[in-house]
Amino acid sequence: MPRHEWVKFIRRSIVRGAHATYGAVAVRRAMWRHATPLKLANLIAVKAQKRLRVDRMRGMPYRYKVDPTNVCRMSCPLCPTGIGVVNRRRGFMDLSLYRSLIDQIAPYSLILDLFGWGEPMLHHGLPAMIRYASERNLFTRFSSAFGGCDRGRAEALVASGLDAIVIAVDGASEETYRAYRRGCRLADVVASTDRLLAARARAATNAPHVTIRMLVSRHNEHEIRDVKRLAAEHGVDAFTVGTLALNAHDIESRRAWLPVNPLMNDYTEGPHNKGCCDDLWESMVINWDGRSAPCCWIYDSRHDLGDVRGDDLESLWNSPAYVASRRAAAGRAPRRNDPPVICDRCRGRPGYLSDARKLISRSG
Repeated sequence: MPRHEWVKFIRRSIVRGAHATYGAVAVRRAMWRHATPLKLANLIAVKAQKRLRVDRMRGMPYRYKVDPTNVCRMSCPLCPTGIGVVNRRRGFMDLSLYRSLIDQIAPYSLILDLFGWGEPMLHHGLPAMIRYASERNLFTRFSSAFGGCDRGRAEALVASGLDAIVIAVDGASEETYRAYRRGCRLADVVASTDRLLAARARAATNAPHVTIRMLVSRHNEHEIRDVKRLAAEHGVDAFTVGTLALNAHDIESRRAWLPVNPLMNDYTEGPHNKGCCDDLWESMVINWDGRSAPCCWIYDSRHDLGDVRGDDLESLWNSPAYVASRRAAAGRAPRRNDPPVICDRCRGRPGYLSDARKLISRSG
């Protein structure tokens, strides 16, 4: 295959393999700033094996989600952390454990997400964590409610080498914003965003790439254009919309939260990826305590697949639990000695953004 065809293939592989929430700019940066021959070879191997739905992997994940903490001071009504149903003790990732993880994944991985079931900004070592990964050639990003970021913290984030940040803004008015984001004020989030952008300007850099992301519900769908206008007025780089994650079988939650506009309601379309999970082949989720979950949707520690403190990542990646999970996700029958895994009950997840919603994000 000619070199330019390989480049096109790699670009398509990265863009298609990353969730829509990464954003096109983010994945391009991951490819061109952080790609090496070894990372690209690993990416191609992983993509090929995912297509074949193999049980045992010869490559390693090119995406990692490492949760610095599952502590959050907010009480968002659909969030497992916010309503207190997460079956995992609360805490903050130890920096020595984190550095050990980064040292293992840096040679072959492209993308590091530093968020999960808590508020990453509550981890006092977050800028140091980002810097450690950035210096080892990893694309770094986190998602945050982003209230209470003072000037010093903003400057530390910019200086850390952070590539991208996604800031949750679910309303253009205080009342609408706090319908879901309970425990934070819109004015604080806007002020924090302004401080980050000002710190970026003082440093004469275009990083981090700042995205305002609006999770659309029945309570705020009337303010989509207002939030987009707010984002533009404050000079952020991108605006995207997505849907809330909820139990599709909970009739009360559906009635209370799902948008009226069908374009913004993934749950009318049904799961888009049943039988075609990417996560078990392409990514690994590691919680603050070092335990690995099948994907970012699983918060119950009873479904963990292993512990990075007891196993090296290569052994964990092809452990009996991971192999059985891939077999289940591929729709194959379990083998006699397979451990029980939650993936055999997975119905797929709703898509974050349909083509119609992408147009809403881009247009007025």
